[in-house]
Amino acid sequence: MGNLWQDKKTGVYRIKVQVTVDGQTKARHFTTGSKDKRAAKRFQKAFEQNREPEIRAELIRSIQYPATKPDEFPIKEAVQTFLKNIQSERGITDSTLETYQLALNDFSHCFRHKKSIQELGKDDYSILLKYLNAKKKLSQKSVQNKTKPVYLEETLSKTTVNIRLRGIRTFLNWAVEREILQRMPFQIRMVKTDAQLPKYISPTEFQAILDNQSNENLKAIFTLYYETGIRLSEIYHSQLNGEFMTIIQSKSRKQRIIPVNPELYRQALAVRYSLSYIEHQFKKSCKAANVTGKTIHSLRHTFALRSLLSGVDIYTLAQLLGHHSVTVTEIYLKFPKDFIKTIFRQKPKQKAEIGMAIPLAK
Repeated sequence: MGNLWQDKKTGVYRIKVQVTVDGQTKARHFTTGSKDKRAAKRFQKAFEQNREPEIRAELIRSIQYPATKPDEFPIKEAVQTFLKNIQSERGITDSTLETYQLALNDFSHCFRHKKSIQELGKDDYSILLKYLNAKKKLSQKSVQNKTKPVYLEETLSKTTVNIRLRGIRTFLNWAVEREILQRMPFQIRMVKTDAQLPKYISPTEFQAILDNQSNENLKAIFTLYYETGIRLSEIYHSQLNGEFMTIIQSKSRKQRIIPVNPELYRQALAVRYSLSYIEHQFKKSCKAANVTGKTIHSLRHTFALRSLLSGVDIYTLAQLLGHHSVTVTEIYLKFPKDFIKTIFRQKPKQKAEIGMAIPLAK
């Protein structure tokens, strides 16, 4: 059984798995991703059942049959090992795993001419950054249908580049933890981005989006995001409890409870669509409604602003959104309250839709 211990520097609980064979000891450490001891123990229990036996076997093999060429670990093989194990090791969501896959596809392609991960050095960071900044966006159609990649003329945004860099940094840190690398080959710095306020959707725009979507289930899904502020993937990691929905798996690894219209929730989950299809349909409805520059994530920002206007305090809002820290939530305070009132007291011409009325601030 692995030992559970708390990192004094970060406060996060970690698990130590150690084996001794013929007087030689080897150990590996794994993060639980939680500062809460009870949550960490739950993670440890699942870890012991699913991952620990395999890890112990690997450690024993590494002692009994040491690698003849420890300095040569192909990048592709290291990436595959990471993607195979990281979800069970750290309890990340499917959407986070998909983000890592995209980041490491770019990483592997950028350094495809290198024989091993150990060949990476400080000078390679500028090569990686240049590659990502020049990378073309993948068309939405080829993503959805998983067909042959079709690239657009538009390059990745600075925000997307930073998402890729964070995924690559996680992978390299993992490689150091597993002693595949002795140290980080280069320091990863985030690209500077222009400070932008969150993009919201006005009541008039939202009604126009609904009016340009004929599928009643998709209307309910859009409205559920609008009414609750949940993240895209959380719709399928939730359950209904009376007039509340419980998010049972989230980016922050914290369960949270949000008020919801039960009838709306049931209609939204009556048919299960892929997340990419929901995003595509929302984008299509926006285009038909002449609503530009908005994504389905804008509904989350909209919920936050409407909540502040209705009197929800910043700390409660942080809990409703599932933010790690209230500091993240404070970006919504940059909107003057009078401005928010002007936007969200618009009165759109609404159609009578069951369970889909847009509540306006009084």
